[in-house]
Amino acid sequence: MRGIIEQKSAYIKDVMDDLHLTTKLKNNTLVLNKQETNMVALLRNCVIDILNDPQYVNAHIAFHVKQDHIPMKVDQTLIKRAINNLIYNALVHNTEKVNIDVSIKVDEHHLSIQINDDGNGIDQTELDRIFDRYYRGTNTGERHKGSGLGMAIAKDVIEEHQGEITVVSEVGKGTEIMINFNLQ
Repeated sequence: MRGIIEQKSAYIKDVMDDLHLTTKLKNNTLVLNKQETNMVALLRNCVIDILNDPQYVNAHIAFHVKQDHIPMKVDQTLIKRAINNLIYNALVHNTEKVNIDVSIKVDEHHLSIQINDDGNGIDQTELDRIFDRYYRGTNTGERHKGSGLGMAIAKDVIEEHQGEITVVSEVGKGTEIMINFNLQ
């Protein structure tokens, strides 16, 4: 019984934290704590942290990068939260056999992050609502008990960093999430 109470309490705390963060983002009252960050290390740590989660120890997540160091000024906590939300969504909205590729590239003017999966894909009707607050897709199963705020938070965090996020998906073929930041 105690374990159930602790689990439900943690869930309520997570939902309250999501509500607090999304309210600050929506009302433009969040102050970013931007620091020079190695984005390669940040993304690598996101992938490692998820693979170290006992629930996802058998997940198939590959990390692709050609450089060891890509600097950018970001709020590390918020960017990590956005990336985690996106990767966790790829895990919980697909079967356990889904393959996820996370990559980062940089050129003179842009930093690009891609998160691709070969999973179920998203129907166009749902794709149009994917960033809506409190929206949980129809293939949200028992494994996912989220608040419906994860994708909205990810989008708001990325936009707060003057970035842009787009999602392309096809049912039965998977989903591709592209994040682009201007470096100038």
